[in-house]
Amino acid sequence: MEHVTLSPARIRKNKYVARKLNDLLDILHELKVGLDQVAESVSDKQIRKTITSVALESSQYATEITSKIHSLGGKPHPSSPERKYNLMGLDPKSATDETSVAEAEPEVLARCYSSENFIVKAYRDFLNEYTPYEDVRSLIRAQLNGILCAFVQLKLFNVTLRS
Repeated sequence: MEHVTLSPARIRKNKYVARKLNDLLDILHELKVGLDQVAESVSDKQIRKTITSVALESSQYATEITSKIHSLGGKPHPSSPERKYNLMGLDPKSATDETSVAEAEPEVLARCYSSENFIVKAYRDFLNEYTPYEDVRSLIRAQLNGILCAFVQLKLFNVTLRS
C-alpha cells in the first residue's frame, strides 16, 4: 500500500472541516438524547414511534458525520449527557428524573420541533462556509433535506392531533 503525505495546507483544511463537522455532531447527539427523553414521556404509541424515528434518523446522521470526520483524520467528539445547546428546552436533571410529568401530546410535539430553526441554521451555516470537499457538502445537503422532511412530518402529525 502506498503511503500518501498530505501537505500542511491540506491538513489545515481537513482539521477545519472536521471541527465544523464536530459542531454538527454535537447538535445531532443532543437532538437524539432530547428526542429519546421526550418519547419516553409520551403515552401514545403512534407519537412515540414518530419521535423515535426522528431520533433514529439523527443517530444515523451522527454516524455518517463521525465516519466523515475519521476520513478527514479528525477525532469525533464523544456523545455526552451534558447539554451544550438545550435544543428542546428540557430540564437538564429530568434526563435522570423518573418522576417527570408527562405533557399533552401536542405540547410534546411542539417541543420536538421547536429546535428545528437552530438545527437548520447550523446546517445552513456549514453549507454557506467554504468547504473544499464536494462529498462533505453533498452529505450535509442530504442530511439537511432529511431533517427538514422529518420536522415537516412532526408538524403534520401535530396538526392532525389538533383537528
